[in-house]
Amino acid sequence: MSISIIAPKPLLRLCKCLETKLDRPNAVSTPHHVSCQEKPRVVFTFIPPSSENLMDELVATLGPLDVLVDCFSDKPEEVARRSKICTENCTQYLSLAISADMVVAEGSRTAYEETKNLLRKINKGILYTGDIYDVRPPLQTPRRAATGGTADPPC
Repeated sequence: MSISIIAPKPLLRLCKCLETKLDRPNAVSTPHHVSCQEKPRVVFTFIPPSSENLMDELVATLGPLDVLVDCFSDKPEEVARRSKICTENCTQYLSLAISADMVVAEGSRTAYEETKNLLRKINKGILYTGDIYDVRPPLQTPRRAATGGTADPPC
């Protein structure tokens, strides 16, 4: 499994700390480097909403075996939007809130199970709150609207 950390320049110092906790030297990367890495890939992102083009570019390079761990989304609408982008690309999405006491993870059960051991390296206390759509109503897509709100994109 390949691990990458993506962030704009002002957050690179924070990423270096995460890189140390994960025991992964040189994990800080760019979307171009991520596309060259061995699959499956786990990509930790610290991308603010003002850099959405970077998020879109990154998700386009990922596939069904990859997990995007979003460590910067603070608004529920933003989490739902980023999750939708990943779902449409058949990429697994996990939203993280990291504090001194614990790590709160929200996303697909598969993404959580695949990254659980990595998350324990960040903090031993992990709270998994469930799938994003169990916590929040799903965003309406044309495919969901056509099937009465039940269909997800095929992966």
